[in-house]
Amino acid sequence: MNRNKLTSILLTSLISFSVYAQVVDTIFGKVDEQNPAAVKLLNHDVLQRLKYIDQSGPLIYISNEYPHYSRYDHSLGVYALLKRYNVSAEEQIAGLMHDTSHTVFSHLADYILQEQSAHTESYQDNIHDVFLTKAGLPNTLRAYNLTLDDISPKNPKFTALEQPYPDMNADRIEYNLHTALLFKDLQMSDIKQILKALHYENQQWYFTDPMQAKKFAKLSTYYTRNFWGASKGAAQYSITGAMLKYAMKHNIIALEEFQTGTDQLVINKLRASKDPVIQSMLGILSKVEEHYIVTNPQDFDIHYAVKMRGIDPLVSVAGKLKRLSTISVDFNQDLQSTAEFSKHGVYLKFTNISDPKILAILKS
Repeated sequence: MNRNKLTSILLTSLISFSVYAQVVDTIFGKVDEQNPAAVKLLNHDVLQRLKYIDQSGPLIYISNEYPHYSRYDHSLGVYALLKRYNVSAEEQIAGLMHDTSHTVFSHLADYILQEQSAHTESYQDNIHDVFLTKAGLPNTLRAYNLTLDDISPKNPKFTALEQPYPDMNADRIEYNLHTALLFKDLQMSDIKQILKALHYENQQWYFTDPMQAKKFAKLSTYYTRNFWGASKGAAQYSITGAMLKYAMKHNIIALEEFQTGTDQLVINKLRASKDPVIQSMLGILSKVEEHYIVTNPQDFDIHYAVKMRGIDPLVSVAGKLKRLSTISVDFNQDLQSTAEFSKHGVYLKFTNISDPKILAILKS
């Protein structure tokens, strides 16, 4: 065989491999993916956009105290976790794609595109299928004999990906562990110990070691109170939400840009705006701790609803699955206090804002 022909064969093989295989890095290690449908979706624009959507919404762009954690990295982590526990290829793909309909600033859409009563619901879940249809996913999936229903996170068969609270699921497991790693509350050695004790069988996630179960579960209660439901973050979310509502009402930001764009695109447009209200609000956000106090239901400007994210995992004890809260008194107290905190939410009153127009917008 001459050299040119051999070179041609090798190049063809490499191109073929690149189309049907890909190695991706996750917090759970490298994944060598060889499913053609998964490889196609890994490189699809709708998933790649998530590299530019942060898990913490607007917080990372307001303050440097928050670590960068993209929806893309989270999605790869969920995908790797599902792969690790040998669920179906369809459920793995559902995990990979489950966050693709998130808007700019992630869950901020729950506060500005839904009624007050639905603020703890996920807007992106409600628009998931419509979003992917507009993005052309049905045609992409058809080439692999798949439909949107086949990879829907709402598929009742996908019990590793989705479980009702207070159970674990792949999504909650990933973002709790990933957040703890980024905040340095856990090391990789801790995560490996947790995963060693974590099992998925008979459509249930459970631990075989109560100590590891508690180490994991206390992350969820701690972050519910001190990160996802923290008063400072509540103020930042509320002010950013009011600013975006104003920006969309005055055609500074288009609804489509918010729904399908990127965090940086929107924050850049806000910063470049010459609108005095936008600039005032950006100024307030830059020194947010000077502009709010935590109050109570009798005296407040806004009420920030806190979603209960505390997990009560199952633990295998003498061959039976029991809730961690039933075998650990201190965790049960922690879980109950977190539930009460979430039920109450956060009440805030704005301070040091003299412009009545700005105050009216913030309270609306």
